[in-house]
Amino acid sequence: LCADAETLSAEATTKLSERILLNQVYHLETAATIVMKRLPQLPRSVILSGSGEFLARLIASKLPDRPSLISLAEQLGPEISAAACAHALAVLASEAED
Repeated sequence: LCADAETLSAEATTKLSERILLNQVYHLETAATIVMKRLPQLPRSVILSGSGEFLARLIASKLPDRPSLISLAEQLGPEISAAACAHALAVLASEAED
């Protein structure tokens, strides 16, 4: 919006952030639905990690047969949770080279 606190009220900022959240959730739900339709069965567990964990919780709460949620931030700490996606990509890349 190219605005600051003098030109955009706190209420307008809150409404804008809520719209952005709903938009993100919609797109992530759509992507998750596409992926789950390709699976032979719905996942029983979902591992959550990184700064988007709160979004994943919202989406997982709407899934049919709600899976159990495993939070890496709760299990291993926020630093390891934040690095989990990068680690997973590195493992996948190394497996692809084999």
